Amino acid sequence: MKQGTKVELRVEEGGKITKVEVYQAAENKAPEAVRKLASEQLAGGKFKVYEYEVMGDGSEVHEIEMEMADGLVCEVSATGEGKLRYKECQVAPDKAPDAVKKGALAVVSGEIVEIEQKQGPGVDEYSVEIKADGVIHKIKLTPAGQVTGRSRKLTATVVIPAP
Repeated sequence: MKQGTKVELRVEEGGKITKVEVYQAAENKAPEAVRKLASEQLAGGKFKVYEYEVMGDGSEVHEIEMEMADGLVCEVSATGEGKLRYKECQVAPDKAPDAVKKGALAVVSGEIVEIEQKQGPGVDEYSVEIKADGVIHKIKLTPAGQVTGRSRKLTATVVIPAP
């Protein structure tokens, strides 16, 4: 596995790992085709982080996050060959559709800490992160505010042997 600065695991309710994400601080770790796609899709953005992901089925995904001129962060998700999977951007809470905010807060009452919109071939959804009782809840919704998924973010400590 590639050396990274942060690792995230996605786990299903039954305990099956569905995704491993390794965050890289160096842009040059991303395949050239993905860097090119990111510069086209997120023109004018400043590199923030590269994510190398291995999905539960073994497929590999590459994502590049960039900070845009307005201060919000966007990312491009692609195959290693540079084929766009989706583009995801933060949305300022006052610019997000009311239906999305209301739909998320109907699931979990708390403070909205982040809203993102994901768009791409066959994808158009929002995710809303809400802090409630010290836990971050992530609610996925359609643009009309219909809930399509819900998860929680937990912090864990992983001990890895040093070389």
